[in-house]
Amino acid sequence: YGDEEGGQLFPANAFDQDLDTRWKAQCGDDGCAAGEAWIGATYLESVQVRCLKIYQSGRYEKQARTVALSSWTGEDWKIQAYYNGLGGNSWNMRPAAPDTMWRMVYKGRATEECSTLPTTPAYSRNWGVTEFK
Repeated sequence: YGDEEGGQLFPANAFDQDLDTRWKAQCGDDGCAAGEAWIGATYLESVQVRCLKIYQSGRYEKQARTVALSSWTGEDWKIQAYYNGLGGNSWNMRPAAPDTMWRMVYKGRATEECSTLPTTPAYSRNWGVTEFK
């Protein structure tokens, strides 16, 4: 399953397409600060990266919402693109083609109880959306 290298845990696992293995940035107990965690690849010749695919933990507090894709100029790292709106527990591909991603946004609580429910639940729960049609 890999080993520790350069302050990172299991870096080779980041690219193995196996969800039973993982890469983990070696940050403190409070998580990583912006710009602290990174993973990269080295190629023998120049390549142009057009998209990325990332699978993150399902634990919200362990997820990156935004990542920056950077390339080495020969002297420094240059940010080529930012990818926002990332989530966890599923594959995220960026950039996404038009009309391939949809979302629902919470706008506020209803002021009246729903008359179609026999009773109001005694607990609040997270949304349970399974699909859009």
